[in-house]
Amino acid sequence: MTRLVAQILACTLLSFAAASTPALALEHARDLAAASQAAAREQRPIVLFFTMTGCPFCERARRDYLRPLARSEAWQSRARTFEVARDHALIGFDGRRTTGAELAGTYGVRVYPTVAFVDSQGRLLADPLAGYTVPDFYGAYLESRLAAARERLSGR
Repeated sequence: MTRLVAQILACTLLSFAAASTPALALEHARDLAAASQAAAREQRPIVLFFTMTGCPFCERARRDYLRPLARSEAWQSRARTFEVARDHALIGFDGRRTTGAELAGTYGVRVYPTVAFVDSQGRLLADPLAGYTVPDFYGAYLESRLAAARERLSGR
């Protein structure tokens, strides 16, 4: 009887631990030059999610849209998605060291969050999605821009 109680307790604790574990984070951009090679081979656009520490709109967009999309097989088969934090160091598309803030500047990012859809060379494929003002339509905006990016990529 004691062993059965211990097993039930262990299962209960594991289920609570799983429920309290935060959802997996988005992959942070570390080496876009390397990521771009895979994107080019796979004919997939790269989605850059520009964020800033302490930004509540970034957290909502990440939690409610970008994280679930990036984990879905349907999205993964169509795009490679990376979070580009303003204060993080990374390697850019040109193989040089840069920061999220510098990379954001190359795309004219002035509002956080901003989502850019680029090719393997870092060229924009669709208009960036700046801000998080209409949460009800944000997913549709992401999908329409991804569709435009894929269409433009296939036409090149």
